[in-house]
Amino acid sequence: MADEGTVLYRAKAKAPTWTLPLLAFMVLGDGFLLAAGQFFAFALSVPVLATTWLLFSVRRVTVTGRHVHVQYGVIGPKIPLDAIDEVEALPFDIKRPGGWGIHYVRGEWVYGMPGDEGRAVRIVWRDAKGRRKVIVLGNRDPETLAAAIERARVPAPKDSEADSPRSLPSG
Repeated sequence: MADEGTVLYRAKAKAPTWTLPLLAFMVLGDGFLLAAGQFFAFALSVPVLATTWLLFSVRRVTVTGRHVHVQYGVIGPKIPLDAIDEVEALPFDIKRPGGWGIHYVRGEWVYGMPGDEGRAVRIVWRDAKGRRKVIVLGNRDPETLAAAIERARVPAPKDSEADSPRSLPSG
């Protein structure tokens, strides 16, 4: 993140280790390994499983002076601060459609991970073409993340403004 300015917030969430056997079960299936003649499919599934685990077992959120950068594995947006319209901490119901992982549900991209404890930050922003985008980031401390984004959105005073005396309003 060269030329991003100061990092104001950084969080890294790892998927719990119990999700690896769950992922293996989903990829390999019940009784899959016992089926005769399936060695080739098994040999292909193991690297896919390992790659999927490596790519999607970590979610990172970084707030700098210019962007909110979300990475779920290798996927995620880099949201310019000046494009953000709203930020709010909110409860996150894992039972909602999609659950954990990356999902597009009712016009919102959801980045949820086991261990988010039912909490998230919702960011509404506009892309370069002016289209409205919404992202919901599961987060263990959504209030701190939302506050960091709000702080980053407020422009810092220029050095000349900070050094010069402010005039008081007359009246």
